[in-house]
Amino acid sequence: MKAINNALDKKTTPKTQSIRSLKMKPISKKQKGCVEDMFRKANETQFEYISSEYGQILYKDILRLQPKHWLNDEIINYYGLMLAKRNRTRFIAKHCNCSALIMNSYFYTKLCENGYNYANVCRWTKTVQVQKNNKTKSSMIEELFKKNIETIFDFHKVIFPINIDNTHWACGCLNIRDKRLELYDSMGYQDIHFFRTMHRYIKDEIKDKKVQIAIETSWVEYFPDSIPLQNNSCDCGVFTCKFMDWLCDDLCPDFDQSNMLEFRAKIAFEIIEKRLI
Repeated sequence: MKAINNALDKKTTPKTQSIRSLKMKPISKKQKGCVEDMFRKANETQFEYISSEYGQILYKDILRLQPKHWLNDEIINYYGLMLAKRNRTRFIAKHCNCSALIMNSYFYTKLCENGYNYANVCRWTKTVQVQKNNKTKSSMIEELFKKNIETIFDFHKVIFPINIDNTHWACGCLNIRDKRLELYDSMGYQDIHFFRTMHRYIKDEIKDKKVQIAIETSWVEYFPDSIPLQNNSCDCGVFTCKFMDWLCDDLCPDFDQSNMLEFRAKIAFEIIEKRLI
């Protein structure tokens, strides 16, 4: 079954409006100065790196957040880890009604190897691995995931960036709560192969993990007809980062091309500061 729907079809609430306002809030002049200082430093010492609980990221990768640069896997996956931690923290504190598992960009690439290869990724979602991917320093959160997370179907959403032949980025989402396969592509492409792949993946995942609930039927294919679109060839990665950001908080993406420069600077500042703002 296929449904092409409006991306802005959800009702807003004071809570979601507040979250969106924070996402759209520009960084300050002082914060932008920190970003410019980092870019200058990175141009001089590209192989130094920032180290944090999310891993290490090279200065040369941070330079990709300058205007008119294509984002790579390292930046997008690092940002995904930051989003995952914030989602866990908000969900456990009941500041967010959506629990999300964020996979890295290699998930879909490996899944589609030689057309389709479930064996490549079946171990990625074993119980131990799911808990490992969602482990934090908070014992309360860790205990929650130990008790309540057995398979990906215990999350509301599984979100993942899609690297298309190192030329374009898109965002995939298994909306488990609504039984919906979602594709967010800032070029407006409706990729039939994506939907076929994810239908097949769900069936294999249910069989492999021996899921006892009947959830494999009636999954709707969702491609929003009001999706934000890019008007250049370099900002798809930034759009994808923000698709993931909005989806984690159960928001419909409603930004546009005019926000990309600000988003680049904000993501850079957040990586420098090692926290989302």
